[in-house]
Amino acid sequence: MRILFIPHCPTTASGWEDSLHYHLFRHFSKHHDIHWVSWKNIRSFQELRGLASIQTQTVERGIEHRILLPRNLYGLFVTYPKPAHVAITQWWFRRQLRKLYRAIAPDILVMCDSYYATGFPSFDSSRRTVFDHLDLAPKWVANRFIEEATSVIAITNDVAQTVNPGRTCTIIPNGVDVASYAELDKSAAKEELGLGGQP
Repeated sequence: MRILFIPHCPTTASGWEDSLHYHLFRHFSKHHDIHWVSWKNIRSFQELRGLASIQTQTVERGIEHRILLPRNLYGLFVTYPKPAHVAITQWWFRRQLRKLYRAIAPDILVMCDSYYATGFPSFDSSRRTVFDHLDLAPKWVANRFIEEATSVIAITNDVAQTVNPGRTCTIIPNGVDVASYAELDKSAAKEELGLGGQP
């Protein structure tokens, strides 16, 4: 199955390798054809030359499609961005996503709330769409994603309670990678830390 993820933040964001999506990509890539969208806001005139292209690279867990976006006005305001603040960015993001949908023909779209940076994505009613509801975005933003989604997944009970009554929502909490806590050779660990011979 070909899955296209639109994560909450770009893969260049701080802490990406500890994020839920990083681990989802790692897990799903064992069984599926994984693609994901990342983005970068243009910061210089030199970057304008690459605005029309979608940079694609194959990495360990799948294929990343990086989209360059015009700067939005988020950050200049204290509140969450209003539609006017992200209008140009959203228009371009949607245009590039439609090109990507045609190019890779995903079976499933998994979308997170990236509105603060990209505006709303281009929703495609011809494909199964999952909204991965990670955080408490403003209700009008979350509702738009929920209305467009075939399925809704929430990360906590609190987030699930924001989903409209009558709408099915599956709760999948953050997990723990138990391999990170595997039993170590205690004497080798002590030796590495310079504690050899200590209890």
